This record gives sequence, structure tokens and C-alpha cells, in this order.
Amino acid sequence: MINSYEKHMAKTNLKNIVLWIIVVHIFSLIFFSMIGKFEKIDSDFILKSGEGIAVLSSTVTLSVLTIYGIYVINRKLITRYIGNFRERFYIYPSGRENIFKEKLLALIYRYASIFLFLICLLNIGYIFLFEGTKVFSSPVHFFTDILCVCNISILTVLVSVIILLCSIIVGIKYQSINISLVTTVLLIVCIGNVVAHSYVLHIGIIVIVNIIIFGVAYMLFKIL
Repeated sequence: MINSYEKHMAKTNLKNIVLWIIVVHIFSLIFFSMIGKFEKIDSDFILKSGEGIAVLSSTVTLSVLTIYGIYVINRKLITRYIGNFRERFYIYPSGRENIFKEKLLALIYRYASIFLFLICLLNIGYIFLFEGTKVFSSPVHFFTDILCVCNISILTVLVSVIILLCSIIVGIKYQSINISLVTTVLLIVCIGNVVAHSYVLHIGIIVIVNIIIFGVAYMLFKIL
């Protein structure tokens, strides 16, 4: 259970996250939509469907938001857990580990919940704009696309959280926020495309992948 003070601090520290998500994701949706207009019909199918464009945009938003997330966590939390600052936490009755985990949980919860809500909302809204006529002509296909982009949105947030947790662990181990940031960038390059490749996966497989990633995220948090 996260106390009200940590919730308030997380809200303050991540006060710009809504603006970042909206600007980056809408810009990405517009950009890939424009690119799709100039593509030949048989050249790149992913740019010819609302679901495909939503997936590509989610990948871009994942990259930008994860870097933003690790920047905030480094500045507000990790810097106080490395070097000479970490010794000060020992004087608190509840212990260093409990304080750190409570603060981190509040930040991750705030980050993930806003990220998931907004990216789902924006992706669903885009599907309605792009494929709105299918509600009547092909309702099953339309709602399948909606369900798919929702699951891909969940995957996007989970992958972002995994990258953040791994970067935090590395940053603490090597006592450096710079290494933490570099790790974030490397992990985005290495596993960020998981979201883009999910476009070709069956929705059932995406659900299974989400469950597995959630389990990995839980274990990583326990390692901290």
C-alpha cells in the first residue's frame, strides 16, 4: 500500500508525463499516417492499417517516455541511493530498503498507470478515426482491432517498466546514474522493437507475453 505522501510526491515529480505522452504519441500517429498515404498499396501493409500505425507510434512513445522516466527516477531517487547520500537512509527507523522501495513503487505506479490510460485512449481514438466505418460494415474485425491495440498498449507499458527496473538495478550496482541512462538507451534499442513486432502476433500470444513480462517485472522489483 502506497502512502498518501509518496503518491503526492510521485504526482509532483511526474507532473509533465501527460504532456509528453500526448505530444509524442499524437505526433507519431500523424507522422506515420502521412507516411502511409505516400506508400504504395502493396509496399508496406503495416502503414496501411490503423492498428499498424498505432503499433509503430506506441514504439516511438515507448522510447521517449522510458528515457523521460529514467531521467526523473535518477534525479529524484537514484541519486539519493548511491554514493555518500545512501548512508543517510540508514538513520531512518524503517530502514533504507523500505524507504527506497516505497518511493520507487509510487513512481512506477504513477508512471505506468498514466502511460497505460493515455496510450490506450489515444490508440482507441485513432482506430475509431481510421476504421470508424467498420463498426457497421465489419464489427467483428473492428472490435478485434480495438482489443488488439489495447493489449499492445499494455505490452508497451510493461516493456517500458521492465527497461526502467533493469536500468535502476544496473545504476545502483555500479553507483552511477549515467550508467543507468546508458543502460536504458541500450535496452530500448535491444528490446524496444518487441512492441513493433507484436503487430504480427495473434492476440492470444500477446496476452501470454504480457503475463510473462508482468511476472518478470514483479521479480525484478523484488530483487531491488
